[in-house]
Amino acid sequence: SYEHTLERREADRATERADATDELREELDSDAQPRALALNRALRAATSIQMMSASPEAALRDPLVERAVREADAEARACEARGEWVIASELFFRLNAMYEEDERYLPDLERLGHRLQMIRTYAPERYWTLRNERRLAEDFDPLPPYNPTGDSYKTKLQGIDRFVTARAIIRAAQRHVDSPSVPELLGGGIDGVLTLASTDDIWESFPGLADATRRAQFVEHLRTLRARYADPTRPNRLTDVQDAVSEVVAASKATVGIPEEVLFHEFGDGALGVLDEYSQVIWPGDVDTFARSTSGSFVGIGVQISLDAMNQLMIVTPLAGTPAQRAGLRANDVITAVDGESTLGFTLDQAVDNITGQRGTDVVLTVERTRGEGDDEKVERFDVTLTRDRIALESVRGWKRTGSGGQDWDWYVDPDRHIGYIAISQFQEGTTRDFRKAVRSMQSKGLNGLIVDLRFNPGGLLDEAVGIVSQFVERSPVVTVEGADGRTEDTEYAYAGEAILEDTPVVVLINEGSASASEIVSGALQDYAARGMVDVLLVGQRSFGKGSVQNVWELRAEKPTLIKLTTQYYKLPGGRLIHRGRHTSPEKGVAPDLTVEMLPDQILESAEIRRNADVVLLNERGEMIDPDPDMPSDPEALLADGIDAQLHTGLVLLQSRAVGPATVARRPSEMEPVR
Repeated sequence: SYEHTLERREADRATERADATDELREELDSDAQPRALALNRALRAATSIQMMSASPEAALRDPLVERAVREADAEARACEARGEWVIASELFFRLNAMYEEDERYLPDLERLGHRLQMIRTYAPERYWTLRNERRLAEDFDPLPPYNPTGDSYKTKLQGIDRFVTARAIIRAAQRHVDSPSVPELLGGGIDGVLTLASTDDIWESFPGLADATRRAQFVEHLRTLRARYADPTRPNRLTDVQDAVSEVVAASKATVGIPEEVLFHEFGDGALGVLDEYSQVIWPGDVDTFARSTSGSFVGIGVQISLDAMNQLMIVTPLAGTPAQRAGLRANDVITAVDGESTLGFTLDQAVDNITGQRGTDVVLTVERTRGEGDDEKVERFDVTLTRDRIALESVRGWKRTGSGGQDWDWYVDPDRHIGYIAISQFQEGTTRDFRKAVRSMQSKGLNGLIVDLRFNPGGLLDEAVGIVSQFVERSPVVTVEGADGRTEDTEYAYAGEAILEDTPVVVLINEGSASASEIVSGALQDYAARGMVDVLLVGQRSFGKGSVQNVWELRAEKPTLIKLTTQYYKLPGGRLIHRGRHTSPEKGVAPDLTVEMLPDQILESAEIRRNADVVLLNERGEMIDPDPDMPSDPEALLADGIDAQLHTGLVLLQSRAVGPATVARRPSEMEPVR
C-alpha cells in the first residue's frame, strides 16, 4: 500500500541516519592510515546524513559534519600538493556534492578533473597505475593489466592544428552569451598549457618536461605571455589569438619540445574552460561520440556491453534486428578480442572505440561462451565477423517489456484503471514520434491517466522537447530564448494539431537529474496547468537548473571539428528563468507541485530494477529469454516493496481520479511536501 511505502521510507531514513552518524564518528576518530581514505569514508557518511535530513543546510551545521568538512578540506589540499591527484579529486568531489548550492568547491573539482584528464589522455598507463593503486589501498582486487590498444594520444589528437584552435577561440569571443574578452580567453588557454607543464605524471610522455631546467624556462615564457596577453586592460583584439598561440608554440620549441597538436588541444580546452560548463571544443576524436548523444542512432554492431566482476568485456544483451543479434551473439557472451587485439584491461571507452566504426566495414570479435554448469561446464571460443550498421536507440520506454521491438511494451502501470506509464530517457531524434505512438496505443484501449517519467533525463534536442509539449497544448509558447541582456531573441511555439493529451490527467515525475530539455517540458506543462489549460501535476524533487541554450558550429569540414557554445538563456512560458549558472534565478530549476523525497538507497535500488526491466534478453533467433533470477527486474517491486515513493505517489494521485468523479482536493501550490 501507499502507506507502507511512506512508512518504509521513514523507517529506513532513521536507521540509515543513525548508521551514518556512527560511521562518521568512527572514521573521524580512527587512527587508520592513510588519513585521506578515512576522511573520504567520513565524507561519504556525512553526505548520507545530509541527504537523510529534512534540511540539508541544517545538517551542514552538525558539529561532526563540520569537523569532517574542515579536516577533509585540509587533507585534500595536502594530497594535491603531494601530487596525489586521485584521492584529492575524490575528496573535492564529495565536498562539492555537499556544498553544491554555493559551488565553493567547484573550482577545486574542475582543476583536479582537468589534471586527471590530461594524465588519462597523455599517459594512460600511468593513469591505470594511479587507479590500480587506489583500488589496492582499499584492499580491492587489482585491475587487469593495462591494455594500450587504441589508447594513444597521437591517434586521438589527429587533425588538431593551430588554425582550428584559433577559430574556436575567436568563435567563442564572438558568439558566447557572456561576451568573454580575448584576454580572458587567452589567459585560460595559457593556464591550460601551464597545467600541462606542472603535471609530473605525464612527463614520461614528453621528455622535455622531465628536464627541470628546460621546464622552468618554458614556464617562465608562459608566465610572461600570460602577463602580456591576459592583461584585462589590453584591447580586445582578435588578432591576438593567432599571435598568442604561435608564441606558445615558439616557446615550446625553444625549450621542452612538446608536440604542437598537444599544445593546440590544451590551449583550446583551457580557453573555453573559462566559459560555462556546457561550452567546449569537440575535437575530431570526439565527434562520433558527440553525434551518438544527439542523433538517436550510432554505427556499430548492436550490443549493450559492460565489465563483469572479473573486468571482462561482457555482452549484456544484443539489440533486436542488429548485426550482433543476427550473428547469434547472446547475453553473457564474453568478448575476449577485437580484430585480434585482446580486450583484457579494456575500459568501456576503449571497447566502444574499437568495436564501432564506419558503416559497412567489418569487425571480427573473438567470443567465449559458457555452456552447462558445475562439472558439465564447458567454454566455447570462436570468432564471428560482423558488418557494422546503423543502430537505432530507444528513448521512450513503457512499464514492462512484451517483446524485443521498440514499441513492444505493456504501457499500463495500472491496467485495471487504464493508467499508463512512459519514461523518456533523453530527447533525441524520434522521441516525439515514439511518445505519440505509445499514447495512441493506450488511447485505443482506454487511457484514464498517464505518468511521464523524466527523472534523470539530462535533456537533448529542443525540437523534440517542443514536440512533447505539443502533445498537450497547441500554438502556445513553449520556451522564450533571451540574450545576456534579457532581450527576447526567439520563441518556440507548440505545433498545431498534435494535442492529444490536453484532457488527460498526467503526472510528470522529475528529480535533481532532470535537466535542460526535460525542464523545458516539465516547466512549460506546469505553467499551462496553472492556467487551467492542461491537467498536469509535477511530482518528485527540484530539477537540476540548466536554463541555457547551446549552438553547435562546424569549425572545419575535413577532419571534422565542432564547437558547442552557450549562446542564450531560456525562460519558461510563465517567465521563469531557472538557470543555475552566472545568470541564475533565486530558485534554480523547476520545483515540483508536490515534493516527494526518496532516500539514496531507494534511488539506487529503483534505478537497478528499472534498468534490468528495460533490457530485453534475446537468443540468436531474436526470441526473448528469461532474465537472471539474481537480477531484480520486475518493476512491480517498485510499488509492492515500497521502493519508489515518487512513482507510487503519482500513481495514487491518478488512481483517485480514475475510479470516479473525485478529483484532487487542493491545487498543487497548496499541497504539502510528502516527507
